[in-house]
Amino acid sequence: MPQSPYHPIALIIPSQIHLIVLAPYTSHKKTVYKYLKRLDKNKGAGPDRIHPVFINICACSLSKPLTIIFNESLRSGVFPEKWKITKVVPVFKNGDSKNVINYRPISILSAFSKIFEAVVYPYLSSYFKPYLSENQHGFVKNRSTITNLISYVGFLTEKVDTQLQVDAIYTDFSKAFDRVCHRTLLHKLSNYGFCGSMVGWFESYLRGRTNYVVLNGYRSDNYISSSGVPQGSHLGPWLFNVFINDLDQQIRNSKVLLFADDLKIARVINCSNDSQFLQDDIDGLVNWCSINNVQLNPTKCYQISFTRKLSPFKMKYKINKEELQIVDLIKDLGIFLDSKLTFIPQMDRMIEKASRTLGFILRNSKTFKNITTKKILFNTYVRSIIEYGSVKWSPQYKVHQLRIERIQKRFMRNLAYCSNINDKKLAGYNEKLKFFGVDSLPINVKPDFAVAIVKACGVLHNFVRDRDGYQVEDTDFITGLEDVLRQTQSRGGLTPNNIRNILSDYFVSNIGAVPWQMSKI
Repeated sequence: MPQSPYHPIALIIPSQIHLIVLAPYTSHKKTVYKYLKRLDKNKGAGPDRIHPVFINICACSLSKPLTIIFNESLRSGVFPEKWKITKVVPVFKNGDSKNVINYRPISILSAFSKIFEAVVYPYLSSYFKPYLSENQHGFVKNRSTITNLISYVGFLTEKVDTQLQVDAIYTDFSKAFDRVCHRTLLHKLSNYGFCGSMVGWFESYLRGRTNYVVLNGYRSDNYISSSGVPQGSHLGPWLFNVFINDLDQQIRNSKVLLFADDLKIARVINCSNDSQFLQDDIDGLVNWCSINNVQLNPTKCYQISFTRKLSPFKMKYKINKEELQIVDLIKDLGIFLDSKLTFIPQMDRMIEKASRTLGFILRNSKTFKNITTKKILFNTYVRSIIEYGSVKWSPQYKVHQLRIERIQKRFMRNLAYCSNINDKKLAGYNEKLKFFGVDSLPINVKPDFAVAIVKACGVLHNFVRDRDGYQVEDTDFITGLEDVLRQTQSRGGLTPNNIRNILSDYFVSNIGAVPWQMSKI
């Protein structure tokens, strides 16, 4: 990680931000106006009761006074008190409705506060990017749960395929976002080069935030949060990434990956010494938590051994002297991973959930006449289940391909029936797909699959989708990408072996046979 001297970097952020708010009115007005017009008019009013529709309509008139307020706030290091009020609406999840644990808090902020944060965020994010851990995939541009899984499962697959054993530790932080220590966070911001009025502005932004709860028409008394980062905001996730950014420095012997506060540690185990190295990394994590006032919940932390060995090496790992629960199946960012990496439990659960959801839609849409509405429901609630993470679990066995395809065939038959179409030309499944304009399922998906791989390799800068597929526009890196894709095409497509051979340096392997014919390159 690069060193962060207090000067002259300390002046970069304030000066860059001030360029937006101190520049002549004709230039900065466009930026503030842009964010005002981007407001979602379908969202409700915040604690100040000013509706986004009003703000959107009056964007031109509001841009100048808001710019003055933004400028004065940054210059003085004081965040407006009225914009630090949060309305919290509890949303029931499941279980006992009388137990507060079974509710998810939804935070609603002032629209003006979110606009201010949206203006500031790009500059903060751009400055911090060189310091951001490569292992963090949460709330980071061009990274996601999928890039996290590609990196992680690719690493696991490579090791398991060579008859090695990988022990992995899955951790759980207790209310991580709510327990961020403000003093510690401000100290870290200073260490990264933020100082002077900017740290004062962050301190004003974080401290003294007022919250109240609204439930069934009743409003609670106001309460002040003494820790945590604002949820539902633009800066909250970024501040959390700053806070947790140095965590992986405590894990020196193992592979570590994060998605926000979802942390997993993995190491190849060949002997007892390897297990001790992994335990040392767990102890390093515990030490980081102690220093940063973060609590681990050992009862929700798990260990799993990924291997196909008949007699795997067994070791019990501990957090604060408490042994972790050993499991053979773990849910990782929405994907079920079994200890032998067969992905069969994932496919079984995915198919069951998608089929059940489709049945619910068909039962409740019998009177729907609009085919487009039905397609939207199917794509939103069924295909999203099937397609999530398919870049990693794309089925290699015919039985699973048929089971997945059967879900969409069922939907296509329903569309044909509701449309009263008896044309023999539409008797086949592929004919129905073409007639109704429905894409095939991810067992045959082409561009999205390859783009996800390229993203994970860190070479995707500018892909645009047109009528014929994906086209690369960034000529600075197109030569290297062309070589990779042409090699893949010449060898028969994105098969597991080809991906292992061509992209093995990025640990992308064994992700299903999905051909991709490049139409643009």
